[in-house]
Amino acid sequence: MKSTCIIYALKPDIMLIKHLQFVLGILIISTGLSGCYGDINVTCEFQAPGYFDSDSLNLYFFHSSKANRPAKGITAFPDGGIPKTLYKNVALYQFNIIKRSLVTIMDYGSLPYSESRWKFNLMIRSDSAAFKIEPVSGWENELKWGLDSAIYLKFRLWYIYNIKSGELTMSDSETEVPSYLKSVSVQEMKRLTGGLTYKERGIDMDVICPANKRERINELSQLKGNQEYRNALIETLTGSITSDEITGIISDINEYLNGLDDYNRLLKKESGERTIKKIEAIKATLQP
Repeated sequence: MKSTCIIYALKPDIMLIKHLQFVLGILIISTGLSGCYGDINVTCEFQAPGYFDSDSLNLYFFHSSKANRPAKGITAFPDGGIPKTLYKNVALYQFNIIKRSLVTIMDYGSLPYSESRWKFNLMIRSDSAAFKIEPVSGWENELKWGLDSAIYLKFRLWYIYNIKSGELTMSDSETEVPSYLKSVSVQEMKRLTGGLTYKERGIDMDVICPANKRERINELSQLKGNQEYRNALIETLTGSITSDEITGIISDINEYLNGLDDYNRLLKKESGERTIKKIEAIKATLQP
């Protein structure tokens, strides 16, 4: 009789658990229907220092570009969740500082993991550039943890780029090639390549996130995404946007900020100022 009572007492708890599972399922479905991802974020970064050639005319550097939507709501728990990747690319470039021309030497495509888990090796000699990527933890560990062996076979050795002919060959060595030239800091590379467009760096907004002109203007007016995303939006609109439309965007941004509570207005204030400054620079180039 005592056992029966214990079993009976547990039944309501089991029913409660099933009810909670049902409610949680509904919440997850609702979150999915309302959108599991936030606004678009764009990131363009130099990976490790770059190098000039012997004439200091061509700059060589690794660069990564990506666009994603961060997880939000319940999908962001417990550690931020997994973002939805719209575009991801790493490449080695040659940039001529006189002609302002950009040449892709090696396109690595979308490497697995984040860039912080890769080591980018670049060595410049008088007649060639030697480069190689490898996991920070080593190939052996990454292969053990499930890295595609095709990536290892393709990238484990040094590549040699002939500066004069543009010919690219693979070395038979896994050892480091000595560098004879001075490196260029990330800060200096940003200054030297400041005129490069987002599209040149791989962020083609018409491909990554297609939208019409009105939709892009609305994204700007509501300060959607991060600053690089908004900068890329402004770049995409340049040439088609009018002075009146720019005035309207600035007015809408201020109206949007004024409609926020004090705390959120403070959080968004700098974003609004930067976006307005960027789009005002476009307005200054338009004929009255």
